[in-house]
Amino acid sequence: MSDSTTNKVQRFHELDSLRARLDDLTGESQRHDEEKGPLIFLAELVEKSEQGLAIVGLEGKVIFVNQAFATMHGFDANELRDEDVRILYPAGQLAEVDEAERSLQDAGEYRGEIWRLHRDGTRFPTFTTNSLLRDVSGNPMAVVCVVTDLTDLKQTEAELLRLRGRYEAAIEATGHILYDTDLRTKELIWGGNAKKSLGYELEELGDLDKWVSCLVHPEDRERFRNEVDRCLAERNNFHLRYRVRHKNGDYITVDDNGRIFFDEKGSPIRAVGCLVHITSRQKTEEKLRDSEQRFRLAAQATRDGIYDWDIVADRSWRNDRYRELFAPPESSSYDWWAANIHPSDRDGVVQRLERAFAILEDFWDAEYRFLARGGEYAHVLDRGFILRDERGRPLRMIGAMTDITTRQVAEEQAREQLAQLAHRDRLSFMGEMAAGLAHELSQPLAAIIGYVQGCIRRLAATSDDATGLLEPLNQVAEEADRAARIIDGLKRFMHKRVGARSAAAINELVRNVQNLVMAEARRRQVEVHVELDEQLPLVQVDSIQIQQVILNLIRNAFEAIEQGKPANRRVAVRTSRCAESTVEVSVADSGPGFSPKVEEQLFAPFFTTKAAGTGMGLLISKRIVEAHGGQLVASSTPGQGAVFKFTLPAQTRSSF
Repeated sequence: MSDSTTNKVQRFHELDSLRARLDDLTGESQRHDEEKGPLIFLAELVEKSEQGLAIVGLEGKVIFVNQAFATMHGFDANELRDEDVRILYPAGQLAEVDEAERSLQDAGEYRGEIWRLHRDGTRFPTFTTNSLLRDVSGNPMAVVCVVTDLTDLKQTEAELLRLRGRYEAAIEATGHILYDTDLRTKELIWGGNAKKSLGYELEELGDLDKWVSCLVHPEDRERFRNEVDRCLAERNNFHLRYRVRHKNGDYITVDDNGRIFFDEKGSPIRAVGCLVHITSRQKTEEKLRDSEQRFRLAAQATRDGIYDWDIVADRSWRNDRYRELFAPPESSSYDWWAANIHPSDRDGVVQRLERAFAILEDFWDAEYRFLARGGEYAHVLDRGFILRDERGRPLRMIGAMTDITTRQVAEEQAREQLAQLAHRDRLSFMGEMAAGLAHELSQPLAAIIGYVQGCIRRLAATSDDATGLLEPLNQVAEEADRAARIIDGLKRFMHKRVGARSAAAINELVRNVQNLVMAEARRRQVEVHVELDEQLPLVQVDSIQIQQVILNLIRNAFEAIEQGKPANRRVAVRTSRCAESTVEVSVADSGPGFSPKVEEQLFAPFFTTKAAGTGMGLLISKRIVEAHGGQLVASSTPGQGAVFKFTLPAQTRSSF
């Protein structure tokens, strides 16, 4: 029995019981008295041991356990006395227990890892040493079990394996090659991605002499040796970029970073380091340099003002065109740029840029007025791409400022021409509607004349009481008011006005147009059905322009159904809310509809299906609606009529 086993056996908790068993086995009472003192000493040592120790009878019953053994299994020492030792093993481990018993019988000792069972049912690993306890004649008396709990050790091993796996994965992910060189024997030990990066089996790489003489590029060998000599002389770290031959015959470029260790006498004994394969990085750097050069050349060739803004340092590079347009000073910065934005545009543009930085947008653009070289403000379109670090903080913005003053003037002229065209369109409508409106006006005027003449006759026949004149005079006032409303509506509709927007009720605009078209509807024998949602919010619009859109759509519907029978000529005008913040107006007719081919061209300029049409009415209507932030769309089922719908954003609090 080994010394370590003897030390672990020397802890007996119930010496009297053990001595009684030994007396029964040996029958030597004198030896009992002689060994009493040493056994007590051994018991004290065993009880103090941190290792679990048990004495088990040859029949498998527990004779003695120390407190460490009992605690390990979740019991008190007294609870295990006379228990079958097999209750301390998981059921699945009993085959290994049997194997341990056979080994004990054959060799007198067993050593190995065995899983044991805690009182709460959990399993835990142990290293167990079983030895036979013999009497003076050499006969087996009992089995001494020394048990070490390996739970912490196993957890540590698992953690080490996990860390090693992470370390190896990290090394593999970097693509680095690790080496450890014994400078006395020139032996090289490789790790990391050596095989993957160089193509050789590790044993093919040889020692340090082979590495330098066979694998380092011939043109780099002298530099390699000189760097080694320098590091040895200066006791410094090693750093060198050189080329190494891959197994396929190509040379790859590596950065070699190493550290040399010296013994107490100052002699070099070891070099540890890593090689970083930088061939791909070199190519990338060359591409970046080429790209940077192309960027600079393109920036000089374009008509845009190109800038490259280092946001952290607040420094900017600008091309010649930028300097030509805006004459920035050499030390110009963000503050200079913000100060040169038109005062009316400045807050909105700056807030938009800050918002792009804050919400991690990659792209920013804005149209605003910027102070140009001549002292006047130019309209510019500014577009920038934002580069960020790994935490999302903006580092750099590369962009272009385009002078769009000419385009802005052209757009304003186009809007003016569109307004003029729309005004002529309204005048054309009025010419066509004049006869019907004259008939509409003649009715209230004739009624006014009749009521006035009746009042005159009554006044001529009556000298005192004029009470009977109140009713006809009220009728005169109502008919006169009706005529005035029709005339006022005509005047407002024909008035040329652009861009004047105010809060309006869409239903009121529809009713105004309804009044204008009713005479034409009767003349064309068209039934006009108006269905209005009275719960709609207000809209912020140019009322004349929106009325023109409604009038265009209704008159188009009249013309679409003109060839149908009078009984089937129907136009439905509806208002509704199609979303929480959107109002919709639809005009549906019972005409023949249109084909998909026609639908594709409905809003194209100068496209018309009418013999005398200009092909501009729907285009003008679409532009007006889109200028108000809405959309105009059309749909049709051939033979079942057509529906034109346009939307307008409802007025919000910010609109007031």
